[in-house]
Amino acid sequence: MQLKNNCLKNSLHLKTLSIKNKNISNLKICIIKRLFSNRKFENRVNNTNNLKNFICYQFSTQQNPSNNLNENQTQSQSESQSQSQKISIVSSAAVALIEFSNNFEQDSEFLIVKRAIHEKDNWSGQLALPGGKYSAQLDNSLLNTAIRETKEECGLTLTPQQLFQQQQIKEAGKSLNKTITVAPFIFRIYQDKPKVFINIDELVAYCWLPKSQFLNVNQHKFGVVIDKYPNFIQRYFLIDPNQFVWVNDNKTSDSIKNAEQKLWGFTYRVISEYTNFQIK
Repeated sequence: MQLKNNCLKNSLHLKTLSIKNKNISNLKICIIKRLFSNRKFENRVNNTNNLKNFICYQFSTQQNPSNNLNENQTQSQSESQSQSQKISIVSSAAVALIEFSNNFEQDSEFLIVKRAIHEKDNWSGQLALPGGKYSAQLDNSLLNTAIRETKEECGLTLTPQQLFQQQQIKEAGKSLNKTITVAPFIFRIYQDKPKVFINIDELVAYCWLPKSQFLNVNQHKFGVVIDKYPNFIQRYFLIDPNQFVWVNDNKTSDSIKNAEQKLWGFTYRVISEYTNFQIK
């Protein structure tokens, strides 16, 4: 894969595949597909938009989003980028794990949102991270997707300089047969805790979850995560409903607002990986 990437750079030059350039000619597509002559890759990259998405992701990982990262952060980011370049999978969405702290050596907090109930939303009513689908018209890269969606959903303006780490692309919704590939980006905010102004069309609540709380083994459970699917059992994390700031609307019942909230699935995996949380 690395050899093919090198061939790709040499033959087409990085500028022609800049994440700022959305117009990829049919000739370039043919050359790229020939270079990546792999059936699994060809099956997943089967149209122009997906191919552009894949290329944007590959080359966006090679750019250093910040000149202010310390040596350890730079090394961690470099390792993450090296791993992501080996992935022959196309991501169609991105999320932002936003971590805030005045002193990261002591504790920090993660922004968790609760999605509004929509019939067409596969993650309707669930706890999640800010994020959404990649748009070929609006996004130059998946990093841009995470930043744009966070602004739209939470009113927070993130910058590439706040990017701390990037995880490997993951599959979400696979257990519910609603698979989508998602690129998780971790942002660190050092200054005052940002104010959240959630989009009531997409979200109904949010909370800042302390990292120390997530690392408390006693709050991790194993059981049914969705009541209407009693056979759907996996590990989840419980959050007190009083930790949430709820939107004043008539759509969210008091029974939902007073119930313990379950954090599970894709979001659970992203936070667990980032915090190196494991239950032995």
